[in-house]
Amino acid sequence: MAKAARSLGSQRDPAGRGEDSPRRAGGGASPGPLFAGEPALLWGLLGDLLWTPLWLLGLLVGRARLVDGLRPLLRLATFATAARMTTTLIVLNLAVFTAEVVARASGLPDREFLHIFALHPGDLRAGHYLPLVLHVFAHGSPAHLLGNMLALFVFGRVVERHLGPARVLLAYGLAAFVSTNVSLLAQLLFPALSGGPLPTLGASGAVAGLVALGVILQPLSITFEALIPLPLFAVGWLAMAADVLSLWRVASGQVPTLLQGQAAATASVDHPAHLGGYLSACLFYFLLDQESRARARTGLYINLVSAALALTVWNVWLRR
Repeated sequence: MAKAARSLGSQRDPAGRGEDSPRRAGGGASPGPLFAGEPALLWGLLGDLLWTPLWLLGLLVGRARLVDGLRPLLRLATFATAARMTTTLIVLNLAVFTAEVVARASGLPDREFLHIFALHPGDLRAGHYLPLVLHVFAHGSPAHLLGNMLALFVFGRVVERHLGPARVLLAYGLAAFVSTNVSLLAQLLFPALSGGPLPTLGASGAVAGLVALGVILQPLSITFEALIPLPLFAVGWLAMAADVLSLWRVASGQVPTLLQGQAAATASVDHPAHLGGYLSACLFYFLLDQESRARARTGLYINLVSAALALTVWNVWLRR
């Protein structure tokens, strides 16, 4: 398995470079200049802002070009598209959602919408194969789509930076497979809690797998949530904690169903699918090369130490 993973991550072009950045011998992609992090982007945009008065003055005296004012937009475009597989997955999700909007605008009933775009427990047995693929890219609402795409953009970039585009796609597919099966299994084993067989759709489970991988591959990378700088592991653990808390509330009887909300695909939250996505990272670990495994183990230690420190602070100071 590890040998196959190494060959997956070590493809080179004739010049000896990877698709996005130089490759290391272990198969992972080194960050490279195109994979600048969010802090570097913000510093660059700040520099562009400070440079703007000089550019305007240059325009007045004929020493600057109008096109130079596009530098911030070019910086943003480069940042957004550097991780090409992550960008491709986002475009696919947007394309499927556009198809959903067009279908609904043409008068497609909810029943038919779910039949086409959502996965039902009996679809494979009934020979309905299209939902097996579409449900991973379909979404019930713009808010559902936006939340998943933001998480995919943040964590997908981190995973692609270290593993390359091919293994990002593999991780996305594996997480989608595991999360869907965990969701269907939860409905089979706990029909009373899940509210009966329900259709499932959305990229949440697949994205959850990338969240878990990002948390262990680069836990200390800084990302910005509502302009607040946070380490990546903190954002990932907050997402995981929200799902675990929801499952605990179900187990304790505080919430009636595992799939919260209405049965319609526009309002449900499939927490078991999210849990399956997180767990898929454990399986994907065995597809990593030795260097990436070592990085993942180091990231896991950082997460455990950080969790222990957080619990210590909570018990010693915050609970007084």
